[in-house]
Amino acid sequence: MEPFRIILVADINGSIVFADPKAEQFSGLKQADFLGDGWLWGVHPRDRLLAKTQWRKSVLYKNVYEEFYRYRKYDGTYHWLLTRSIPLSNFRIPAMHWAIVLEFLGAENIGGVAMKENHFHE
Repeated sequence: MEPFRIILVADINGSIVFADPKAEQFSGLKQADFLGDGWLWGVHPRDRLLAKTQWRKSVLYKNVYEEFYRYRKYDGTYHWLLTRSIPLSNFRIPAMHWAIVLEFLGAENIGGVAMKENHFHE
């Protein structure tokens, strides 16, 4: 089964400026609710500080971002996702925007995530 993916775009400061319609479909939040730091609302409370801290560090140093954490679905359940982000630039302006992919992992992919769980979570 193909993992479910949501695309977000952030500005140079890491503030979300675009959320694709799948964000609303998965989370039940309006697309506008994802803007700025609104995307953090759906991150599991135990994972939120890590997600925010690592994201800010990636933005500051213009590094690729890759983290596993749990995200809230519209029905209130939490599902593991892998978030990957890269800074986008052109020859005139380095790191103008960030392309972000939230990839919700299916049950068949949980094994790789479970190994990370002990590292990132209680």
